[in-house]
Amino acid sequence: MKLILYEAATAGDVTGLLGPSQSILCEGYAMAQALAEDLEAAGHDVTVITGGECVFARIRFGAGSVRYVGANGRPRDALRRELPRHDVAYVIAPESGGMLAGLIEMTQELRGLEASLNLPSSAVREASDKLRVCESLKSSGLAVPKSLALDTTNPRDSAELSSTLGFPLVLKPMDGTGCEGLRLAFDEKDVEQSIEGYTDAQLQSPVIAQEYVRGIPASVSMLCSTGTAMPLSLNRQVVLLDRQPGRSLYMGGVVPLDHAAGNRAFQAACEAAEALGLRRGYVGVDLVLARDGPVIVDVNPRLTTSYIGLRKTASLNVAEWMVRSCLQDELPVAVQHRGYSIFLKVPTPATDSEGLKRLSLADRQTTWWAVGRSGVETTYAMVEAHGDSLMKAITNFKDARSTLIAPGRR
Repeated sequence: MKLILYEAATAGDVTGLLGPSQSILCEGYAMAQALAEDLEAAGHDVTVITGGECVFARIRFGAGSVRYVGANGRPRDALRRELPRHDVAYVIAPESGGMLAGLIEMTQELRGLEASLNLPSSAVREASDKLRVCESLKSSGLAVPKSLALDTTNPRDSAELSSTLGFPLVLKPMDGTGCEGLRLAFDEKDVEQSIEGYTDAQLQSPVIAQEYVRGIPASVSMLCSTGTAMPLSLNRQVVLLDRQPGRSLYMGGVVPLDHAAGNRAFQAACEAAEALGLRRGYVGVDLVLARDGPVIVDVNPRLTTSYIGLRKTASLNVAEWMVRSCLQDELPVAVQHRGYSIFLKVPTPATDSEGLKRLSLADRQTTWWAVGRSGVETTYAMVEAHGDSLMKAITNFKDARSTLIAPGRR
């Protein structure tokens, strides 16, 4: 089957909330490369649209028989041009600004829902509104953070936020992705400064304020069909939260996460997908494993970064089952995990393609991606390491990271 993969950052279609985000680009290239490789391994003829900020694309993108089409600065035109030449399409993009839903609508209009591996655009729009998601899940009996909408042009009194949500509290765009635009507020002054920052950035989306839930940040990766959902893994998330703009960051995670509340997290994720009508393909549910049980904080109607680790531990080809869940409405009976995978973004001094080539050749057991703009901004690498045990995975990760930071020291 001929499949077109459009990852918005890879295609040069993402600039981020406050300008180009090297962190988001790093995740985008990692997901695009991983998914393309797995779809190819499943026997599909894969095309990826590339373009935008990455000066390293010819190093990381080019192995195997995956076909790469340059966007030439017009990624959506490239997608429109390629869609009629392929049987199915899959889109990965931020929900912010309606980007993911809009791109899916484009593919549906040109080829129909049956040629898309995404959820319907209507379901994506519903799942992209964080306040609406919280209200829907709460009405279904699921635990969610206390939440309030915040109009930055006429904000609520900080005392009201404090009395309802308490401090610290979390502020984020209503349709934001990951940690883009997320801020932690410890007092009323932090709230006021955050509102000023959103206003200065001309944020188009409303802002949501939520109580800060203490516990272990985690996520559930799952596949959905019309009849049920299949949890694939519970993942540990590594997230940095900060009161300063642009300082909150999703760093990566560990797959799988062994936790006593794992089954409860799986059940909550499945119930969330059912409550929101997410009955097709890959879905990620972010939650906090709190003292009283899992609390759902976000739902991602698309492929998530945890896929980078999941693909290394799962006993099946998740990409192929993603295709089957959409086109044949089938789900695997069970999934087993072989060892552990650690994947984290690491700042790297590699600022040119030759330097990246030397690093990638220095350690062939490490799968990682780096993005940047000729050293103008911080360059990140997504370092991934696998081990039969968690301690072995940690050791392998440390070795891979040290090779990346100081490639000459072997």
